[in-house]
Amino acid sequence: MKRLSLYKNNGNVTFSRRLIIFLLDYLIMLFITMILFLMSDSILTNAKNSKLNKINESTSSYQVELIKIMEESNLGYGSDNSINDSSIISDKYVFTIVYESLNGDVIDKSIYEPKMLKVNSLDYYYGTYKVNNSNLYLNYSKNETGITYINNLFVEKVNVNNDIISIQEDKIIMNEQYAKAIDNFICLAKDSITIDDKVYNGSDTYSIIYKTYNELLQNAKEDIMTNHKNYLETFNNFNESRNKMVGYKWGELVTVYVIVSLIYFIGVPLINKNRATLSMILFYMVPCSKDGYSVGIGSIIIKGISEVIMYLNVTTIILTFLYNINSRLFLQYKLFGVISMSSVYIVSTIYLIVCLVMSALKSSKYQTIGDKLSNQLIKDSRE
Repeated sequence: MKRLSLYKNNGNVTFSRRLIIFLLDYLIMLFITMILFLMSDSILTNAKNSKLNKINESTSSYQVELIKIMEESNLGYGSDNSINDSSIISDKYVFTIVYESLNGDVIDKSIYEPKMLKVNSLDYYYGTYKVNNSNLYLNYSKNETGITYINNLFVEKVNVNNDIISIQEDKIIMNEQYAKAIDNFICLAKDSITIDDKVYNGSDTYSIIYKTYNELLQNAKEDIMTNHKNYLETFNNFNESRNKMVGYKWGELVTVYVIVSLIYFIGVPLINKNRATLSMILFYMVPCSKDGYSVGIGSIIIKGISEVIMYLNVTTIILTFLYNINSRLFLQYKLFGVISMSSVYIVSTIYLIVCLVMSALKSSKYQTIGDKLSNQLIKDSRE
């Protein structure tokens, strides 16, 4: 008589029980793998002359060089040397141009003082930095440099529907009415004011200037990122070093996961008489061969390998938790330069879903693919 299920006491086996076991195993894999990965990563990163330590130092040095170039061009801002701060600079520019256009005669100076730009980033980049470093640009055009060039471009983009700003002695000045409208919006939260029977919308004007400045600032950063020889060379080195670090850390994480999962799904069942994981023993779902004897080593290995594949995507949860948005770098990493890790995780997730669906079906005796293969191996070896 062939046994239809890998598990004894099959009458007590239900999908809800299988689901609880799945969640428990998932959490066990998640937390143990993450803790051990953090420990191993910390040891390897801080170990003097270790490969990961050298890669990490190399990546950091290239990143510092990139930030330095942005700082020198005055396109970077902030105490943390962040280069992703266009919104901060653009916001400060609006405060600065309003304050200067009204000659400091604003409603509340205390609001403006901490938000004033010391140097106009666009003026400095196009009028000074790019001109002085013209030999470092791949596609340098004198016609696209200078304060006059950037000021004319800014005025053209802002004054599409109204004469909001103008150029006076190589300096951009706001129309007084529009400046007052923004001042009221900043200090009194008034969206608009009326001057000489004409309505001036401070909120909209603020948005126009902010968005235009931010757009031109982004264009300037793109210019330096795509045309500045030193930046391009350093970025290529940084990218190469970062990819090495991503590959090393990914390999480290997967190695930890595989070791943990092999011990849990194969090692533990091999050393206990029930041939089951801790969660299965807890919920009384232990494997049993058709004649009542314990499951063989081959069956345990087949079932264990299946579960190692099933739970592989816990590593994506760990990467997302630890590296946030940078976790995408791990998903984009190509194994052996060919297979993207996102593809590996997709296959693992699909396999997990299929196994969950099978374990929900009474027709499959609530067994996963690994369970069925393991049970089949028992049949083949005992008949």
